[in-house]
Amino acid sequence: MSKIQIVRDYTYPVATVWRALTDPELIPRWTSTGAGGRPEGFST
Repeated sequence: MSKIQIVRDYTYPVATVWRALTDPELIPRWTSTGAGGRPEGFST
């Protein structure tokens, strides 16, 4: 299998970005779930 690496540069500190990605209260602010969207077709 090939390795894929995606690099992004953000103007915010790493801790701020990580919190936005992992804090359940912040996730709806930047994903479609905040606009009433629902993830479909995924299994856990």
